[in-house]
Amino acid sequence: MNSSPKTRIDFVQSSVAFTFSAMERRYERLCDLLEDYRVKNHDDEIVAVAWDIIDWAERLRTLLHHGTGVKASDPWLQWFKRELAPVEQMRHVIQHLPGSVEECLSEKVPLFGCVSAYCSNESRNGYDIVVAVASPLGVQEIGDPSLYLKTNIDFHPPVDQVCFQVGKHRMNLTVFMTLVRDGHMQFEQRTKTGRPDKGAEGNREEGIS
Repeated sequence: MNSSPKTRIDFVQSSVAFTFSAMERRYERLCDLLEDYRVKNHDDEIVAVAWDIIDWAERLRTLLHHGTGVKASDPWLQWFKRELAPVEQMRHVIQHLPGSVEECLSEKVPLFGCVSAYCSNESRNGYDIVVAVASPLGVQEIGDPSLYLKTNIDFHPPVDQVCFQVGKHRMNLTVFMTLVRDGHMQFEQRTKTGRPDKGAEGNREEGIS
């Protein structure tokens, strides 16, 4: 027996909501790991959690094409799906390994990528730039004193500007997750009331790279 359109929409909407929440929880976990980096190097888990965010983002991207109850012509939905598109490029590296091995060697990036972030260092009155890669390639905290910088940039402690690079593809996860959290709010607004939040179309991030 076929399900009713409403049942199908409710089912997809609940799945989308879960996916948004899963991404937000994984990013919180990633920031916790990076904040604790000086106490214990969570190198493998940092990279694994970054991949979790990418994989959940791909699930979200797929779900948004399958009857969410938001009109396909909605300008916000069209824009949001375009902003999720770079996720496919990140996953492409692992899905096409023969070419990716050469690409990663050329870019001098580990096959499973590397995560970098600005992490507060109160003793230095600024932040450290941390770079983590998966074993067996090791993990390092950049040791050049010139990289222990004072907070003369737009830095939001304790962890900011978390970036994930896989092959030649680089994504600023901090910017991306700001977009995702806004997307979660906009999606709920549309599915609960059928109306977008006022001014939502005029408040856009410039990109996620």
